[in-house]
Parts: sequence; C-alpha cells; structure tokens
Amino acid sequence: MRTAWALAVWLTGCAGPISRIDPAATHADAGTGNVHPPAKGALVIHTETYLFLDGDVARYPHTGYWIHDAEGQKLRFVPNHIGTSDQDPTPVTIAPGRYLIRLESIDASPRVFWVTVEKNRLTEIEASDIPAKGDR
Repeated sequence: MRTAWALAVWLTGCAGPISRIDPAATHADAGTGNVHPPAKGALVIHTETYLFLDGDVARYPHTGYWIHDAEGQKLRFVPNHIGTSDQDPTPVTIAPGRYLIRLESIDASPRVFWVTVEKNRLTEIEASDIPAKGDR
C-alpha cells in the first residue's frame, strides 16, 4: 500500500503541465536555425523504357535498378517509375558515397556499374551510355 501511495505522489508531481519554457536555453530550430538535416545527394538514372499499353494509350515507363553498397550488399530497389503512367525516372535521395548499380534489363544481361554520389549534388546517369559487360 505504501508503494502505491508513493507511486501516486510521484506521478502527480510529473503529470503537471509546463507553464513556462526558458526561451534563453538552447532549443532546436526546425525552421531555418540550428537543425541541419544530414547531407544527402540525389541520383537519377535514365534506364531503358518498355512499352506498356494502357487501353489505347502507349506508355513507356523506365525499368528499375538495384543500389548496392561498396561491399556489394543490396541496399534498395528503385522501380524507377511511379505507376505505369509515369514516364520519368525517379529521383532518389541517398547518402553521399560510392555505389554499385545493377540495372534491370528486358532482353539483355543486366549492366552493373559504379556511381559516386556527392553531398548536395544531383548525379544524373544515362544508362544507354554504360557499356554492356562484353562491350568494354
């Protein structure tokens, strides 16, 4: 019983509303001040497209690709289009670094290549410029 009473007193002391916050103390500023999001880069890969018939309308969404880290581990798959009506490649926000990219391919073996993403920069790749494995 004594423990329950002590717990009730303790909870009552903690449950009160805060009536004043010290504005002179250091607080995060989510607007434009001292909160800085981690530095990221952006990656856009213009991959091959494929024909998708949407009724009478021909659409050409981009094929997807895998992003692997520098050790070859899969990080994520990028479908590279949003829905079947999207005909633009998908921008990806990613930490700066060096990555292996493995492109999906419709009728050939997948292409694999390195890409370096720099902080606060857009890295844009035209996949048709990447040689196939046997074309080097």
